[in-house]
Amino acid sequence: MLRFCRRHLSYGNVVATLALFIALGGASYAALRIPANSVGSAQIKTGAVTLNKIAKSARASLKGAKGSKGAPGIAGQTGGQGPQGVPGTPGTPGSPGERGPSDAFSASFNTVAVPSAAGTPFRLAHLTLSTGAFVGYANASVRNVGSVSRDVTCGLGTPGIDGGGKTDAAGDIAVIHLEPGNAQELNLTAPTQLAASTDLTFDCLQTGMVSTGNSLQFDDIDIGAIQLGALH
Repeated sequence: MLRFCRRHLSYGNVVATLALFIALGGASYAALRIPANSVGSAQIKTGAVTLNKIAKSARASLKGAKGSKGAPGIAGQTGGQGPQGVPGTPGTPGSPGERGPSDAFSASFNTVAVPSAAGTPFRLAHLTLSTGAFVGYANASVRNVGSVSRDVTCGLGTPGIDGGGKTDAAGDIAVIHLEPGNAQELNLTAPTQLAASTDLTFDCLQTGMVSTGNSLQFDDIDIGAIQLGALH
């Protein structure tokens, strides 16, 4: 055995063995003999200390107090218009209202020829109305078919012209002068409040020189009335 060691022992082997012992002995000495407060930031490798290597009590001390609320941010841009909503369900139709008080009445009459000698009122048309408020109307065209001029007074009312030639009950009156051959339209309107059933009449009266034959001719004679709720 001794002979084997002598044969393989060399200067390099001896030096390497001594170096190994010195290295191991120095590291152990350093690990066992590090003085207190001798490890600082210079001795710690960057990134060597992680959160998991710090005690929980130390971690809590690293958390600071909650900061004050920051200023509101700038308002964002207005969004685009959304899609149109679904149409709502139609409501239930209401009940029909009561019938109003309005009614319309009308009548038409044929041509009326008036003799020249007629000196009393004559009736062109009439319409029987019930109780209530009405607006009556009467229309006709009149022509002087005689040989002398005529003055014609026509009234619409209850009556338009009474037997004595008065128009006190007329709601509207027309007075015209007609030379021979001339014609004119008559349009009368009369609001009337009736307390009982009454005739609305369209009456006329002529004045002038008496001649032979007919003096006046009335055509397109209409009379009518519209019933209202009230007159104002």
